[in-house]
Amino acid sequence: MKRLLVLVLMGLAGYSPKIKSNYINPQTELTIEDEIALLDIDHELPEDLIKVGELKFQDSGFSTDCSFNSIMNRARQEARKNGANIVKVVDKKAPDIWYLLST
Repeated sequence: MKRLLVLVLMGLAGYSPKIKSNYINPQTELTIEDEIALLDIDHELPEDLIKVGELKFQDSGFSTDCSFNSIMNRARQEARKNGANIVKVVDKKAPDIWYLLST
């Protein structure tokens, strides 16, 4: 049985410290040695999961360090703090024109 799940909603229009979170069932914090699995949109979830909460990453379009990997690292950090061992991406949004002009 897989232990935990965090759903991640992402706007890839950029990255900023603004993270909206809703933890409905936080668990004991995981150690740095505990692995956090990343499941993209196309990946299936295993059976028997406990949902820990949801995260949504948002940006004004003028921030830096907005790569997919940076966002996923931050999502893993948040998952680890709240005891989740799976991060599931449920939505991705492509950068809009304002983001492209700000880079």
